[in-house]
Amino acid sequence: MGQKPEDEQGTQSAHGDLQTLTKQLREQARQLGDAEAIAAADKLHEHTHAESPNPAHIRSLLASLETKIALSPTVNAILQALSNVGI
Repeated sequence: MGQKPEDEQGTQSAHGDLQTLTKQLREQARQLGDAEAIAAADKLHEHTHAESPNPAHIRSLLASLETKIALSPTVNAILQALSNVGI
């Protein structure tokens, strides 16, 4: 059985939220000026926009970004969004 239309819309919305949050994280990393954070945020952004994102790689990238205090609220929001989409 496939997903119900409303379930599919919820998943699409959650994916949209995730992509918005990763875009926000990229901008915050750039403002922070930390080269490692910028590179990780760019990779994270690419992975969340991929057709089949690799959950292990996404979580690894998030773990590296979580140590940046200025980025941790957004990282936590992304972790919640991942949970919402089942990644």
